[in-house]
Amino acid sequence: MKYVILVLTILLVSCSGYEDSRIDPSFQPEIEESDLHKDGEVETLFANNSKGVNIVIMGDGFVRNDLQINGAYEQEVKEQIDFLFTIPPFKGREQFFNVHIVYTESQETGVDGFNDTTYDTALDLRLSENNFFNAPRAIVFVNDEEVVYKYAERAVPARENIHLIMIVSKGSFINGAANGIMAIASENNLETMVHEVGHALGGLADEYFFEENRDENYDASFVNNLDNTNDLTAIKWNYIAAHPNYSDFVGAYEGGGYVPNNVWRPEQESLMKGGWRFFNTPSREQIVKRIHEINELPYSFEDDFINNDEFVRSSKQGTSKLYLPLQGCVSTKK
Repeated sequence: MKYVILVLTILLVSCSGYEDSRIDPSFQPEIEESDLHKDGEVETLFANNSKGVNIVIMGDGFVRNDLQINGAYEQEVKEQIDFLFTIPPFKGREQFFNVHIVYTESQETGVDGFNDTTYDTALDLRLSENNFFNAPRAIVFVNDEEVVYKYAERAVPARENIHLIMIVSKGSFINGAANGIMAIASENNLETMVHEVGHALGGLADEYFFEENRDENYDASFVNNLDNTNDLTAIKWNYIAAHPNYSDFVGAYEGGGYVPNNVWRPEQESLMKGGWRFFNTPSREQIVKRIHEINELPYSFEDDFINNDEFVRSSKQGTSKLYLPLQGCVSTKK
């Protein structure tokens, strides 16, 4: 069974506040058609490997004038991709990826909201209430995944070969979401998009928690970056915790998966906990293993991970204080 099936069984969502920002494109100056990207147009940023990880990035809520060549849409999605490949383990592994932009034209800017307000956008994102694990925030969904896939298939015709869809939402002020293989973030929200890619491509869980969830339980059996034991000889990443490169900071840190107790994460801080520009070590390894799996390459912990790993030393083992990152990225099974 391919790993992507596991990813598709997980709904991972997060967001912050939302502000109504309807924009009427009729008030914008006219731009010649020849100076615009067309709806459904594909631009390949790089195509390095016929068996590589296929990423399709597109926007929602970008109106006609945003599609100007070298304009807002193009600059935003290229900035997102450029930033992704500055973050280990993506950094230095471009040869394993193929990345395509698909341009979409929306008639309005915004995301369908709580009060039955609707916006005429290309990908038809929507917000809904979220009371999961006592995190009262808005979450964003794709109303109709077929709409998204039809655009993505313009770049990668075989749906099963689409490994990651990145969606940039304009004017929504959402923080981020991951829905299956789809990672969603608002414009200019670079770190959050990478966090959501960790969900959508790596199958990683959120590592932050809320103190009010002390009576809740979290089953960490289906994710690789959390565990329900703090026994370093039995924990999922025991071989990393025992490695001399990592043994002084990879361990068992209590709190994760939205609950503060009886679940442990590998390092004190991480991009999946929020507020940091690095994945913890087991998360980096999981992403590397996924890259190798898609590329149909053998994997060696020493040769393919240790010898090429760029890591940030985290603090030592212990129980951290509450830290609320990303304004509430929430995940659950779908």
